[in-house]
Parts: sequence; structure tokens; C-alpha cells
Amino acid sequence: MFPASSTLSPVALRSSKVARHSHVWQSDPTVRYIKAVTYDTSPDGAMSESILGAAVYHVYESSHTAFERSPWPRYPNEVPEGAHAPLCLHYFQTLTKARLDFTKGRPHAYLANLVVDPSFQRRGVGTKLLEFMTSDIIAGSTDESHEQQQSDVACWLDASPAGLKMYQRLGWEEVGAESFYLEPWGGVKGKLHKNVHMLKCISVASSRR
Repeated sequence: MFPASSTLSPVALRSSKVARHSHVWQSDPTVRYIKAVTYDTSPDGAMSESILGAAVYHVYESSHTAFERSPWPRYPNEVPEGAHAPLCLHYFQTLTKARLDFTKGRPHAYLANLVVDPSFQRRGVGTKLLEFMTSDIIAGSTDESHEQQQSDVACWLDASPAGLKMYQRLGWEEVGAESFYLEPWGGVKGKLHKNVHMLKCISVASSRR
């Protein structure tokens, strides 16, 4: 999504991504952000926070329209600065269409992003973030103010090949896939990027007892 030949500096690219997430956080009521952190104390007693990983997910009700169930970016002006706009829009719109076609207007959750600092990978950080997300979804679905209490909530994600085994181990099942040939977008000839559509039904019935 972000070409290696981008003229933007790493700092500018990071600022562009941060600005996008900040806008989504403030404008999209369906979105949730969670982070895993560690704290370090300096010799003089000052405490600093380091982010080990983060997850971004959405919770959609039956009252949300298809447009409201379509997260950013939806238009060229919503693509982060420095990204390959046509590819970015094609990629996310293709994944969104697959999810909306499958869920058919039903309430569901959608894990949009899960990242872990490379130096903390394979240490359970991603698993803990997913467990917290699941607990939050259950809590929201069993709350008395929830518009329609359900026996289970479907949670959708689009996995990369690298994350496939972890999601399978935690109960997600493959329900489809999308392959993106990058050559038409300026990528290497024959280069293929694949995402696997996965679904997990989170049971909330036992939480009401």
C-alpha cells in the first residue's frame, strides 16, 4: 500500500497514518482501539509507556447501513498520504464487499487490524489482544441497553498467510479468500497478495446466566 519509492520521509508517512487513525477514532462510533503496553521506570523514577501491540475492530448493529459498515478509506481523499491510492481503494473495497455479501446485513464484529511489535511477537501479545476484544464484544452484546441481545456474535477478519495459523488456533474458520495481483498497480510481475476471510462465532448466551 505504501510504495518503497515514496517521496515522503518515514516520519511524514507515520504522521499520515496517525492522522488517519485519529480521524477514524473521532468520527466512527463503531470503532474500538485497544493496545498492549509495558511500563519502564528510569533511574530517576520517571515512568514511560511502550506499546507492544494494538488492535482495531468495529462492532456493527443491524441498524447500521452498508455505508456505515464500510470503514475508511472509501474515497481517494481518505487514503493516507504516501499510499498508492488506486490500489488502496481497490484492496479495501474488495475486502469490504466480500464481508458485506457474506454477513447480509446481520450484526457482526470486524477485526480491521492487529499488529504486534516484531520484538514482542510469539510471546502471546496478539492472543491477549484478541481475548480482550472477544470479552468486550461479549460485554456489549449482553448489556441491557443493547438493541437486540443475541445468542452469538460473528466476528470477521481478513488474515494474511502469516497470521492464518494463529487465528485458526483461536477458533476462526476460513470462509473464503481474495487474491490480489500487484503487477497492474506497479508491482513485481507475478507478485500475488492473498487474504483469507475468516469467521468466528462468539457465544454470549452463557454470559447471561
